[in-house]
Amino acid sequence: MKTVADLMITKLQVLHDTHSVADAREVMRLHNIRNIPVVGDDGHTFKGIVSQRDILKESFRIVSEHGMSKLAELERQTVISSVMATDVITTTADTALTTAGRYCMENKHGCLPVLDDQGQLLGIVTPSDFVRLCVQLLEQSSQEHQ
Repeated sequence: MKTVADLMITKLQVLHDTHSVADAREVMRLHNIRNIPVVGDDGHTFKGIVSQRDILKESFRIVSEHGMSKLAELERQTVISSVMATDVITTTADTALTTAGRYCMENKHGCLPVLDDQGQLLGIVTPSDFVRLCVQLLEQSSQEHQ
């Protein structure tokens, strides 16, 4: 049986909960990602997820309340702990891929953090990982039938 450990991404971009909204925006831009796990001071304890949607929502709020001229300044001053999601569903490395995949399909979340028993971040699984796996399996099946 294939498990989350077989598919999860382990080389992650992470932020600490004290990083700013501007920091998150820049990491997302540089690495072309939409979700960033947030960890505690030890660099491993999972605290939440900051998503592109969270950043956009905060940016719209800032512009609405303070105008465009204050956007960059206030994004640098706003810590991501104030905008990130903390009520995040997580999984473990030994979860069946079918279970994790079904969860991603039904809940339409951008990523599924993978934690160990102590709440340490091991990796993430994204819908893109499942698409990549499907393409690999389809290519493999196609080659076997030729």
